[in-house]
Amino acid sequence: MEIFGLYGIGEIQPGDDLAGRLVDALTAGSEQLRDDDVLVVSSKVVSKAEGRLVAASTRDAQIAAETVRVVAARRTPRGLAQIVEAAAGPVMAAAGVDASNVAPGTVLLLPKDPDGSARALRRRLTELTGARIGVILSDTAGRAWRDGQIDFALGAAGVAVTDDLRGARDTHGQSLEVTVRALADELASAADLVKGKVEAVPAAVIRGSGVPVGPQDGPGAATLLRRPREDWFRYGHVEAITAGLGLDPAQTEPPTIPPGPVPARLARALELALRGPEPWTHRPSGPNTETSGGKLTGNEPPSDQPTTNQPPSNQPTTNQPTTNQPTTDQPPSNQPTTDQPTTNQPTGSAVGAIGNSRRDQTGTPDRVTYAVSADGEATVVRQSAGGTAFERAAALGALAQRIRAAAWAENLSLQITLVSTPQPELRITASARD
Repeated sequence: MEIFGLYGIGEIQPGDDLAGRLVDALTAGSEQLRDDDVLVVSSKVVSKAEGRLVAASTRDAQIAAETVRVVAARRTPRGLAQIVEAAAGPVMAAAGVDASNVAPGTVLLLPKDPDGSARALRRRLTELTGARIGVILSDTAGRAWRDGQIDFALGAAGVAVTDDLRGARDTHGQSLEVTVRALADELASAADLVKGKVEAVPAAVIRGSGVPVGPQDGPGAATLLRRPREDWFRYGHVEAITAGLGLDPAQTEPPTIPPGPVPARLARALELALRGPEPWTHRPSGPNTETSGGKLTGNEPPSDQPTTNQPPSNQPTTNQPTTNQPTTDQPPSNQPTTDQPTTNQPTGSAVGAIGNSRRDQTGTPDRVTYAVSADGEATVVRQSAGGTAFERAAALGALAQRIRAAAWAENLSLQITLVSTPQPELRITASARD
């Protein structure tokens, strides 16, 4: 097998005849396309030819527009990082919106229809050369279980994208049950050995690979996308836990990278656990809520509405520590309000009180209070004028399970003790698992 790069293509502008530029580069290198060759082209030059350049100032809006769903999000020192399902099909960082190898002040979007772009490029190359070839549009992505990035097939035409070996026999006569080789991805990665982001070589020819190249365009790289019902890793672990707690991950402030001190992470876990659904749904600060001494206390009039199954859309007001908050790319205004800890609190501590939407017969609201110390210990108390001590202790026991789940999202291990007297409370000690 032979792989060689195409040099001297130059900067591609919107509307350029990309196929003509590729053929010119081949000719300049005393080469030409042959039957069964596979031409691997960076999706970046395809996007440039298709005019997919936009102003960098609109990057966040473009990522949102190119996102089908958010898989995982984290706050980093550089801002909000998101892994999303892109409109172009694959799961990628920032929906594939990229600022590398473009003019300053601009970013580049993926082709709208990568397989369609591969088919169009193949047709034009066939017109110019008469050769029966396969075309792969490559892009770069990370991998869930390994560091580093590799190139993969974003679009494909005229080349087999998989080799289904299920039912075949291995060298010991055993039947293969799950092996489906991703041929197009393997070819894209192989081609990247002779091209790349810093060498200004956006295309390569693979000759003699043995991968079938046919007269028809074929199904394209879209067939490599895993169907939702077969996707074991559809969401990040934090997002999956958040959804399991009955909350919308898109409306929850993501954790930070690096993760920060244990007290800050424990405070975030407590805040997450105390949010809906019932019996922990509570109202954010507003006309009928007052704050004092760093604590939020319910001051609403009694309600005649049902006290169960409250919608989780009402976001809480919380008392997050401020030492680990990012300075850029702040969360939108519908994110939970943060009350600063009082000045006499040690670094990394948080004190909060959540007024629950449920009330006892006297109209007194339930209230869950928590305090996190600087050494990663916390106390959670459920205060109510109604119900027995046993009932309040039982409710705290249920809450402890939510806290454990939320702490797992923060990579914390917890020791939780339920103390029933003089009033029911949880005593928590947290330690980092990372």
